Amino acid sequence: MILEEAPEKQTAASRETAATSPDPGLLSAAVPWLLSAADETALRAQARRLAAEAADRPGLSPTDIAHSLAVSRSALPTARSCRPVTGPGCWTR
Repeated sequence: MILEEAPEKQTAASRETAATSPDPGLLSAAVPWLLSAADETALRAQARRLAAEAADRPGLSPTDIAHSLAVSRSALPTARSCRPVTGPGCWTR
């Protein structure tokens, strides 16, 4: 009867990858969310919608959201860069 299996042996490559991989929490805090809109009012509305969506879906990755905002949105005249944290954190670009 086997009660427990021995842990898998780590190769040198897997140890190196683990040692050099960034902490996901640190990475998500360092990646900004890029927002742009036609004017200040539209930008604030977009930011509110994004914050509500992120709050309603806590399983979303802040890094994935940042990537989607960066590559799939048009660059409009009024822009902000926000940190994916609660509280104030937006500034003018």
